[in-house]
Amino acid sequence: PFTREGLSNAIYEEIKRRRDAFVKKHILIVDEDLNNLKEMKKVLGESFYVVTMNCCDTSLRYINKYHPDLIIADASMADMAGIKMCAELEKNKEDFGESLLFMTDNPSEECVLKCAQFKPEGFLVKPMDMDQLLSQVERIFLVETYSRKNN
Repeated sequence: PFTREGLSNAIYEEIKRRRDAFVKKHILIVDEDLNNLKEMKKVLGESFYVVTMNCCDTSLRYINKYHPDLIIADASMADMAGIKMCAELEKNKEDFGESLLFMTDNPSEECVLKCAQFKPEGFLVKPMDMDQLLSQVERIFLVETYSRKNN
């Protein structure tokens, strides 16, 4: 049963979650490794609004609906490579506006070149150092803010 206090706390938490979603930068992380998703969300979730998904098809629908500020995608996944996911996004949109950061555990020259066609903000090799991840994400948003102010 709900109590007035419990309901008030639930409402407060929902309002806070929605406010944070609008105030904080919105990041979508797409990776089939659930442990990696959990660790990345833990590190980035303190400073950013983070949504994690392990399926590219669902991620495509989410991106088209919510337009996150940054997409961090595994370049090669079982259901659809992050590279193919980005190609699908470009087909459906005239302007692929989200910032993009690729990650992979197989940084072959071929993979890096395929990722480069989407002009990503960076490329991370798994297993990642979480401090490096946080630094890279903060750099992306800092450059974006600086560019916007100077345009």
